[in-house]
Amino acid sequence: MIPKKLFARMFALSNKKVFSERERGFLEGLIDGEGSLTLRKVEKWFCPEIAINNTSLALLEKAKNIINEDVNIVMAKGRLFTQGERQQIYVLGVRAVNQIINLLTQITLTAKNEQQKLLLNACYLIKNKPEDYDEQMKEIRRKIMKLNSGARKHKRSSTSIF
Repeated sequence: MIPKKLFARMFALSNKKVFSERERGFLEGLIDGEGSLTLRKVEKWFCPEIAINNTSLALLEKAKNIINEDVNIVMAKGRLFTQGERQQIYVLGVRAVNQIINLLTQITLTAKNEQQKLLLNACYLIKNKPEDYDEQMKEIRRKIMKLNSGARKHKRSSTSIF
């Protein structure tokens, strides 16, 4: 795997937004706690994604303003039931490779550190398209899915989505 600092130098972005220490801490906590890092397969394409789910639109708007105005916030199909009350779920999705690189090279995740490294490697492969691109991407996707499914097994929650 490529170290984050080297990766950031390799793909120096001209429109890169540099986060303050406070912004980094906010994003690290939000992504580690409420986020997911995935590598989806859509037809023949691999699509990296960072998604943050929450019932607070204001919280996600704050994250959106820190990351980049171009990221999307959508209403999820499900609703969350907490203590008998129904709440709408919102999802902030970061799907642009350059935005993912910018975000993941500036923060350090604790709970999702392995997914962070794997997703950065996927972005590197997307940018460079080596000969064994498909095999490497399949392996990264398999590892991320395994890590994500293991995290769900250990997560305890008093809420359920209907």
